[in-house]
Amino acid sequence: MNIYIVVIFISGAATLALELLASRIMTPYFGVSLYIWTGILSITLISLALGYFLGGKLSHRIEKVSSLELLYLLMPAVSAISLGIACLIYPWTFFQLAQANLVLGSFVACFILLFLPLVTISAMNPLLISIRASLINDHSRKGDSGSGLVFFISTTGSVIGVWVTAFVFIPNITNFKSVLILGLTLSLISIGTGLKSNNIAGVEKRYLMLASLTGLILCGGLLGISNSYLNKNVAIYYNNYIWKIEKEYTSLFGNTKILSIREQKPQGHTNSDKPVMPLRMYYQDGILQNTIDQKGTSQDVYTYALETLVTKNSSRKMSILVLGLAGGIVPMTLTNRGIDVDVVEINPSSVAAAQEYFGFDPKSARIHQMDARSYVKQCRRSYDMVIVDLFQGDGVPDYLLSRNFFRDLKNCIRSDGAVIFNTFTIPNLMPVYYHLLKTVKSEFEQLYMFHDEFSNRNETAGIYLVAGNKDYQPRLNLSLNKVPAYIQTHLHRIFSTVRNIDQELLSRSSIITDEYNIFPILNIDNYMGYRKSAITTIPYQFLVN
Repeated sequence: MNIYIVVIFISGAATLALELLASRIMTPYFGVSLYIWTGILSITLISLALGYFLGGKLSHRIEKVSSLELLYLLMPAVSAISLGIACLIYPWTFFQLAQANLVLGSFVACFILLFLPLVTISAMNPLLISIRASLINDHSRKGDSGSGLVFFISTTGSVIGVWVTAFVFIPNITNFKSVLILGLTLSLISIGTGLKSNNIAGVEKRYLMLASLTGLILCGGLLGISNSYLNKNVAIYYNNYIWKIEKEYTSLFGNTKILSIREQKPQGHTNSDKPVMPLRMYYQDGILQNTIDQKGTSQDVYTYALETLVTKNSSRKMSILVLGLAGGIVPMTLTNRGIDVDVVEINPSSVAAAQEYFGFDPKSARIHQMDARSYVKQCRRSYDMVIVDLFQGDGVPDYLLSRNFFRDLKNCIRSDGAVIFNTFTIPNLMPVYYHLLKTVKSEFEQLYMFHDEFSNRNETAGIYLVAGNKDYQPRLNLSLNKVPAYIQTHLHRIFSTVRNIDQELLSRSSIITDEYNIFPILNIDNYMGYRKSAITTIPYQFLVN
């Protein structure tokens, strides 16, 4: 009986481990909006409830202990088989689901990944309670028949599963492989426990071994060929270019890939309207954040736009705080201009990737590995400027869009300093964006907005905000070095004029605070529109993990 307690502990660990991994697996396809988490939690709870119900029904209908034990040990094997099948199909089906409909697609994706494994695992709890009652002739006994102990052990296992997933799987192993390792573990406990069972014999034991070995071979085989199955070591032809993964980083803060892209044939001449191939890209959780050419020149408009807004207001050496490193392009450009730079970046993989693939020298700027909100709250010096270039999931994290955060930012700058924000919105959702403008304006007396003309009001557009105290006046620096010609054109359009802030829209907007942060609701359409356009930018094969 003790071995069955171990089984319920391990299966409980697998339950929460799988739920945590599911959120990471789905992020590159569906993002991290409130709808996505609603799908994950809904499918999880429905699966667990149905599993408890079915397990209880089976326990009442089956009186033979050997049959109960067979069902109990079959559940991990069936769960392993379903996990193997899910890993076979999700790298290709999730992309199609995300293209069709992000909300409905996320629910279907959750069903594919979570439903059968969680139903079978949760059915084990009532089955084990019935087995315990049968073995000690406890049917007429008053009390819980050991149900308290069973659920205690299972829930304790779930806690351990969360810890192992958060501190072992996610920082060190890709999500795809982690799910397969869960499947292997479940298959092995069915095999090992089945072989030791004295009550299961003959045909029943053969059925159990067959199911367990099927899960073992499926998950183990797929784990062994995972790199080739996911095309990690081969070049992929997409949109007339050849793409390849140079390196992949796993961490607690997202999956990062370094991608290379080149034309199918060598370029015969230089076209000033296009980047010079080959290119290298910093790609995190389904979003491209930095692109450089073979000379290390940035190919992203936003990096030059942020540099344009960095102007000197005094004779002293300029100091800037950059929130968000990514590939390190913006901090590196500023330090090359002789500016004293502090960088706040929570993800250690970003520092490693920037150094190894984007030429970033970590000694050129002070790196603070911590959350941006925490650093700003305890800001120990005053900066001439702060650049907020923070993107995680589908945009700037919601807790960094509140008045409380902006108040702390204001305390980080000198009286003549400013804060520069790299943001985006869908033009047709501009009324929603004005909640951000009003929130920033609630703490800063001066607010300036710059953006290109909105050629398509249904597509994501970058918007650059400059906020300062009453004495601040922006002075643009458009004489930048090494700016590609096609980007120079964009810059002149962006900064040709300060865009008008609609006072009527501003008056109808709300100030967002930590206590009343409705950005997760307000920005859902904006974030999902951004995600839907982002997933078609690169080959869908790279969305895995």
